Amino acid sequence: MKVIILCAGFGRRININKPKCLIKINGRALIDITLKLLKKNKIKQNQIYLALGYQYKKILKHTKKKYKYSLIRNFKKTNMVYSLYNCLKNNLNDDIVILYGDIMYSDEIIYKIIKAKNKITTAVDINWKKAWELTDRMEDDLETLKIKQKKIINIGKKTKKLDDIDGRYIGATKFNKEVVNFFIKFYEKKIKNKNRKFLKLDMTSLLMKLINVGFLLNYVKIRGLWFEFDNKNDINIYKKKFNK
Repeated sequence: MKVIILCAGFGRRININKPKCLIKINGRALIDITLKLLKKNKIKQNQIYLALGYQYKKILKHTKKKYKYSLIRNFKKTNMVYSLYNCLKNNLNDDIVILYGDIMYSDEIIYKIIKAKNKITTAVDINWKKAWELTDRMEDDLETLKIKQKKIINIGKKTKKLDDIDGRYIGATKFNKEVVNFFIKFYEKKIKNKNRKFLKLDMTSLLMKLINVGFLLNYVKIRGLWFEFDNKNDINIYKKKFNK
């Protein structure tokens, strides 16, 4: 198994002049919190890959170049799925766990996603509404996530209807080797055909495409044990609500 931490984006909405994974919470950078949890769950240093782009040298310096990495130089023109592909295309032929660099995960989430046995599994916060009401983007950041017969059947589309939402996608996802190999071939074909929209593809759109070609999207339930840092107000919210 390998773990890919997506850290390439430059965070238009947070404006902190450093990668979001270097935001410090209680004196520790987000990436350090994630790396410590991975170590606790017996993931070794050589199993971890970083997808880097914006101010990547700061991350390399912070992590003392201990981890393998893939550099996405065109990070302004691409999105997370391209970062994932860039990590996978040459050197990974294994089950993978995908984590976001700007999300603080709990030990429970990391443990559950690592131990998942299905072809595709993603973590879903079933108490999503309580967590999202703390933010200032509730109205414009709602996305579908519908569950039927214990599988996710729809994910990632903008909505204003709470009935469209059975939980919240939080980025922590696992693909087995079969899905990894399918994804690489599928994605390469799209970008070689100069399908530019695939350069900007986000992770939930990828998951929906995998559902549409016949893969079953499984999930593990979690209950609010995470926090995303997407803008400066999120940092303030975390300090007020969780750092008392």
